[in-house]
Amino acid sequence: MRVWALEADVFVEIAGSHLTRTFTAEECEAYAGYPCPAETESAND
Repeated sequence: MRVWALEADVFVEIAGSHLTRTFTAEECEAYAGYPCPAETESAND
């Protein structure tokens, strides 16, 4: 087993880079500890 010591913000950045969807507002509060930035509309909308 490997153990990595990471700063929380680095861990969140790495985890976020592997997401297949964005966090919900509730997930941002629970896991990131802060509100998600406002989403911009995509070109597909």
